[in-house]
Amino acid sequence: FVSNAKKDDVNAALEAAHLPRDTVTLVFNPIVVNTGSKLIAIDTGYGAAEAKPNTTHGQYQQNLAAAGIDARAIDTVIISHYHADHVNGLLGADDKPAFPNAEILVPAAEHKFWMDDGEMSRASPGRMQGLFKDNRRVMSGEIL
Repeated sequence: FVSNAKKDDVNAALEAAHLPRDTVTLVFNPIVVNTGSKLIAIDTGYGAAEAKPNTTHGQYQQNLAAAGIDARAIDTVIISHYHADHVNGLLGADDKPAFPNAEILVPAAEHKFWMDDGEMSRASPGRMQGLFKDNRRVMSGEIL
């Protein structure tokens, strides 16, 4: 996860924070706000297609259901930024919109950057090009 630091330095930092070595635990908390007249989801997590055993990836839909919230009842989804842990949950495991009745709001500058062919052509190979491809897959015409 920390690609520009030596593993020993990362482990030392983890130990100093009283955390286990060789493991970085990340918690993502998409939230739902009930205004009394609207249900607003802020970010969407990794999405059901990203579900992995022994992790919390891809559990947002199940967590909504456990809280008594039907994803079809979400009126608005606000995306803070275009990283997989914020946007991939816009799609279900079947790659269909996970919030079919929601208006999707995204930062205009963020959308413009990730959809710009020139920016994509300048992206470094690997992670950055992967982010461009993933964001374009998620933000297809069916979503926005």
